[in-house]
Amino acid sequence: MNDFKLSSRKRRLLAFFIDYIVILLPFVLIMFFLWNIITKEMIVGLTIGLLMLFCLFAKDTFKGISFGKWVMGIKVVDKNDISEISSFWRLFIRNIFIAIWVVEFFAWLNKSKQRLGDKVAKTLVIKNINSSSIIKRILILVFVLTSAFGLAMLGGTSMIKKSEPYKVAIEQIMQDKNIQDEVGGIKEFGYFPTGNIRITNGVGSAMLQIKIIGNNKTKTISVSLYKERNKEDWQIFGYNLVNKNE
Repeated sequence: MNDFKLSSRKRRLLAFFIDYIVILLPFVLIMFFLWNIITKEMIVGLTIGLLMLFCLFAKDTFKGISFGKWVMGIKVVDKNDISEISSFWRLFIRNIFIAIWVVEFFAWLNKSKQRLGDKVAKTLVIKNINSSSIIKRILILVFVLTSAFGLAMLGGTSMIKKSEPYKVAIEQIMQDKNIQDEVGGIKEFGYFPTGNIRITNGVGSAMLQIKIIGNNKTKTISVSLYKERNKEDWQIFGYNLVNKNE
């Protein structure tokens, strides 16, 4: 057996959190989009949740290295021969034990640094002597996380601006003379509206905050909307200018 060094618990924990964030963000974005256009929320949530779990369980199955483990310079190997990578299914089954993370955490505190999944799959997590330079790994991590958060924000913003509640709110604001007078005429609307849109059993509700950029002032308006069961049209429930120093 070749010489090797077991990964520290700190590296493994950081690798897991990196994987969790990278896997979670895309699915949250997908969930947000589907939640607004599909009424069967339980089915949507269950389907997306199962897909996310599959990706989480399969994260180490490519050469024993997930993105998080690559960043931290570690990998999963066969306990009986560290020059070999365990099979896809052994690595997959190893990660299923993450579901009982409380038990796994305490089992992981033993001297061998093996959690239950490692013992069942007969694997070890060791330092990867062939990993790229730490500077390269950190730079790629920053790029990936920045891109993921940026895409999530842009995706969420795009979805809100394409939604029917947003279009109805903009049309109402444009027709409101009081708002026009308050800002001195509307030039444009802010690029990043925020809020939430929910549809449950055909009944819709939305709460949006939209920045209004006028000739004299910039204001933020909070708009409440609703949609009656099985009807397509959204209606304004009420709105008011938010007191912000803008």
